[in-house]
Amino acid sequence: MAEYYDYEREERLRRSLAESTLDEQMLGLARTVDDAVRELGFVVASLVKGDRDAVRSRYEKVKGIKEAAERLKDDALRYLVGLGLALPNADMYRSIFIGLARLAMLVDGTAYRGVLVAENSDPSRIPPEIAGIVEAMVSSLRRQYESLVTSVRLLATNPRRSGEEALKALKLEDEIDLMYRKASILVYKLLRDDIISLMLVRDLVELLEEASDAVRDIAESVRLLALYREARA
Repeated sequence: MAEYYDYEREERLRRSLAESTLDEQMLGLARTVDDAVRELGFVVASLVKGDRDAVRSRYEKVKGIKEAAERLKDDALRYLVGLGLALPNADMYRSIFIGLARLAMLVDGTAYRGVLVAENSDPSRIPPEIAGIVEAMVSSLRRQYESLVTSVRLLATNPRRSGEEALKALKLEDEIDLMYRKASILVYKLLRDDIISLMLVRDLVELLEEASDAVRDIAESVRLLALYREARA
């Protein structure tokens, strides 16, 4: 009598191992991008202080982190494509990896606008009302992203908590959006006589808002993945 082999069990095991590897890659990429978000805070703080050299040196760190994030994203997608088995949540993983790399690109773009402001205008002329909102936006982006990283970290061990943290990140986007609207009005009102500063600071504020939107989109994908894990448990 031929020995019975449980192919379905073997397939489930392979999927579980693949998901564990993808979870580790996702967390590694999320933590790398976290470094970029943190450095962005230093870029903005240095810009507000008028320290051009610090703005440039901090930006170089952001640029290096962005490039590392791109490599990690490529490695993860290469692994995902080469798995050779059908994962029902493959599109969610793909969306998260691409989203995290895009976020790193937006953070890099925001930091570079800081460099342009520092090198092409007088940072000390940025009105304190605008500087304060920009710093507040960066602080809120940091909190929003921290919730996302926590969500990713808890995904494998506590899907319910993971979903809750993702929801926090989703809600914080509304807070940043309100600050963006206020900052946009102030930029045109207070910098109308300095067209270069107006254009550069406007771009910086818009990229911050885009970065927050990117975190929101990633959080939505992580939340769906958490709901899938919770339903499967």
